[in-house]
Amino acid sequence: MEAGTLSGRYETAERLGSGGMSNVYKATDRILERTVAVKILAEHLSDDERFVARFRREALAVAKLVHPNIVQVYDTGIDSSRHYIVMEYVKGKSGAQLLQAKGNLAMFRWNATEVLPTIPVPVLVLTQGMLQGPAIRGYVRDRS
Repeated sequence: MEAGTLSGRYETAERLGSGGMSNVYKATDRILERTVAVKILAEHLSDDERFVARFRREALAVAKLVHPNIVQVYDTGIDSSRHYIVMEYVKGKSGAQLLQAKGNLAMFRWNATEVLPTIPVPVLVLTQGMLQGPAIRGYVRDRS
């Protein structure tokens, strides 16, 4: 997708990242006059009801999370068959860049409710059934 406007509100600019299911762009919310990140479902998946449902579940699940290390979801919608999620934009390195610089992060088992409020971690590994795996992928921010 080239720079453009979604739903007459979000003016997309540079691409921040991409994956097999979606691309993320830096954008401007014209109404609230702020910079946001917009995740857009890949065009080749927009006709697949399973992927659209998964994308919607992802938006709903992350929107319910409130934590300083997880970006906030502001909006979700469809524009000309392009499904998108609008979220908080955090300037800095991507998760891929952090992993590349720091190497693989060790997996630890811990009680997430005790540890999360006390440490700034670039990647959260939530255990004990709090979330199902990829629900937060791409939504974690580094506060260090």
